[in-house]
Amino acid sequence: MIRELHVENFAIIDSLSLELEPGLCVLTGETGAGKSVLIDAVLVALGGKTSSEFVRSGYQKARVDLVFEHYEGPLSGLDVTELAEDNELILSREVSSNGRSTARLNGRPVTAAVLRQVGARLVDVHGQHEHQSLLQPDAHRLFLDHLAGKEHLATLARLATVHRELTECRAQKEELLRQERDRERKIDLLKYQIEEIDRTRVVPGEDEELAREMKVLEHAEALKQATASAIGLLSSQARGYAARDLLAEAKTQLESAAALDPAVAAFVGCVENCLILIDETVRDLRQYHERIEADPARISWVADRLEQIRRLKKKYGATVEEILNYRDSIEKELASLTHMELALEELASRESALLRAYNECAEAVTQNRQEAAKLLREMTLAHLRELGMGKVQFGVAIKPAFPGPSGKDEVEFLFSANVGEEMRPLAKIASGGELSRIMLALKVVSAGNIPTLIFDEIDSGVGGRAATCVADKLRLLADHCQVLCVTHMPQIACAADVHYAIEKQRVFEAGTERTVVRVRRLDHGERVEELARMLAGESVSDITRAQAEELLARYRRY
Repeated sequence: MIRELHVENFAIIDSLSLELEPGLCVLTGETGAGKSVLIDAVLVALGGKTSSEFVRSGYQKARVDLVFEHYEGPLSGLDVTELAEDNELILSREVSSNGRSTARLNGRPVTAAVLRQVGARLVDVHGQHEHQSLLQPDAHRLFLDHLAGKEHLATLARLATVHRELTECRAQKEELLRQERDRERKIDLLKYQIEEIDRTRVVPGEDEELAREMKVLEHAEALKQATASAIGLLSSQARGYAARDLLAEAKTQLESAAALDPAVAAFVGCVENCLILIDETVRDLRQYHERIEADPARISWVADRLEQIRRLKKKYGATVEEILNYRDSIEKELASLTHMELALEELASRESALLRAYNECAEAVTQNRQEAAKLLREMTLAHLRELGMGKVQFGVAIKPAFPGPSGKDEVEFLFSANVGEEMRPLAKIASGGELSRIMLALKVVSAGNIPTLIFDEIDSGVGGRAATCVADKLRLLADHCQVLCVTHMPQIACAADVHYAIEKQRVFEAGTERTVVRVRRLDHGERVEELARMLAGESVSDITRAQAEELLARYRRY
């Protein structure tokens, strides 16, 4: 239920805090007092449409907070319960003067869609000019399904799951069939690509190694000259001296010196190591030098090999690794295409099983709805008779429809205002007053599904004894849920557990006179005065006060 409502700078409301209670709460006031503004604020907090016009003139933003308690059951299955603290849920909405809005759930940012999803489980608002649920056949089906009970709703959930799986299965099958039309062409292409890659027998790093070899082959003469010169400088009298001969002479001189001073012996070892290193270097250089040769046949082969790899790169990847990865991926795709027939058989078998399961669930759903339709018709007619509509006819038409997640049925409420006239779709022929009473009757029949019901002038088009019947129905609803009702009828206002008066007041802000909305909870004496005003207008007398007391006494037993 709604425990608190806080509104700031919304339309002509400057600041308003309202503590609400269980049972039937009514809001009354003169025409134009701001009752509809309050309902608009609630709708915004529940994720409804916003507008810059909602922001009070002279302010940057408006804010509405709805505080709920005892919400666990209605919100089962939604991913919001972890946001709750101390069994409390707060829906908040801010609207800026540019028309943009922000939504929060217990202080955490969410989308307006989340607020709508949560709000739909917590509050049902019936506006005086809307009657949306009675004008939409989809809502008729929902009314009927809720009345059919929990087992029916479980079957519906199973039906929706099977329908989703069936739809996915058919989509997969259609995709495979589409692929089947191109399968042979695709298989030929993939086989060709795999064979082309395999023919080259390319291996990771080969292109880099071949590039290095090609560079050596192309510069073989220069490399031969450089290595021959180096060998000569190290080991022969190329320029009248050789590095090895000089080191050998240095070693001889140092050995003579070491005989005189042992400290020189360490230098002898160093020179000896250099001689060994030069001998090894010269040996390796000679081997390298002998291997180098200008081989035109090898150059041609390496160039051809690099060209093969270049062509593969152009088609299948920037590197050899990418080429081989592509080859592995298309091999898997080829295997998938090769086994497509088996996959199609499996999908066809699964489709048949799901279709049987869907039809079984759909038939059960249709049967449940037919039984619930009889009950809904009888209960609704009973309530409508008590609401002063004893001559009307009400029915539920269940017609075959295209199979969908909610079954194979199209549900529509039928109505006739007079005996003997053919019933027609409710949305096409019922008047505003009739729609109000039919909606109330349906709400009573389905009481308990939503924790809080809000009626904005449900008494539209209703008067006399029918208004008293409406009050009785609202009281009946209030035994199962919290009911907030905006009304002009004293017969309804007197039935409330809590009575609030909405009125406009003039205030001064920064030297300027402005109009604001105020809401007061009325005590017994104030209720008598308000009811007397509703009965007699401005001419309140002791007689109208006595009538107000009499009206209150009628519901005192509650």
